[in-house]
Amino acid sequence: EVKYDLRDGVAVILMDRPVANALAPGLRAELLEALNRAAQDDAVQAIVLGGAGAVFSSGVDIAEYDSALAEPWIDTLTRTIESSLKPVVAALHGSALGAGFELALAAHARVVQQGTKLALPEITLGLVPGGGGTQRLPRLVGAQAALEFMLSGRAVTPDDTRLARIFARITGDAPLEGAISVARAMARSGDWTRTAQTERGFSDPEGYQRAVSAVTGQLRDPDGAEAALARCVEAAQLLPFEQGLAFERSVFEDRLASTRARAIRHVYTAERRAGIMPELGQAQARPLRHVVLAGAAPVLAELAVVCLDRGQRVTIVSDNEERAQAVALKVRAVYDNAVARGRLEADGREARLARLAHGCEESGLAEADLVLDTGELDL
Repeated sequence: EVKYDLRDGVAVILMDRPVANALAPGLRAELLEALNRAAQDDAVQAIVLGGAGAVFSSGVDIAEYDSALAEPWIDTLTRTIESSLKPVVAALHGSALGAGFELALAAHARVVQQGTKLALPEITLGLVPGGGGTQRLPRLVGAQAALEFMLSGRAVTPDDTRLARIFARITGDAPLEGAISVARAMARSGDWTRTAQTERGFSDPEGYQRAVSAVTGQLRDPDGAEAALARCVEAAQLLPFEQGLAFERSVFEDRLASTRARAIRHVYTAERRAGIMPELGQAQARPLRHVVLAGAAPVLAELAVVCLDRGQRVTIVSDNEERAQAVALKVRAVYDNAVARGRLEADGREARLARLAHGCEESGLAEADLVLDTGELDL
């Protein structure tokens, strides 16, 4: 899953794993082996890391997060890249997402093709980056830009002003040759800086803290992923680099095990699987003409309004007539209020209420297209 080629003193290491060079355990192991091989080869003066195919790397498959993380993890790779005694240049194209972008941040320089999608989207999964991204990116661009980028989770392109200065070269061509050129120049000069030693993002310490405080002050959930991310960015300034990495790893593992993050991964995976079901191309959705709402919970009135507004017939079934009628009266009250506010004509209200029935008979359940049951009845 990794191609290794020596080009006139430059070791070119290309990730080559379908689909999208996802950083699966096998690829990570081969990549670590290739990096160590280049480090130990006296014929190698510099290293270029790239991706074969259409993208650099799409990062870690989220399915891996539901079991014990296999070694080597991303932080091992990023430490190996950053601590290399030979300059490492990342050649980015297509997309560099999540852990893939973290590999690039650990390199000593980056050459990127115009239009490449760049993102640290972990926040959308209730997580924080787990490969040093919260410690390296603030060093390069400062707290404000780093927090905006990571809290949005959205992909940007290299011309985004928040990221433009992290690249040694932005090119319209495939980036590999440009990266090789930059790597050779760095090797000849013997002059390059590790991201861990970069402090331009800390040039305004008070501004850095103001940016973190401004974000923290706007957060509603002090225990959420956003707050955890802000703490990691703050740690990048306050802690020595290695301790900052350890702090990020601890926060990452806590978030990984959190109920919210597990729920988000479950929904995300379910939606992806549903989207590729072959039956979707063959089956037709059954029209919903008659909806039965069973129970007496207040939410049933809201559901009834939604269904009636969509033109469906609604029957409210409860364990006695009075409770069913109470739900129906709440529905009428909603429509009376809408008419009073001028949001609905009286004729529209009557047309909707004409499709509403209620009672304690369960005989109509079999004819319903959909039954929503609150669990209050023994159906």
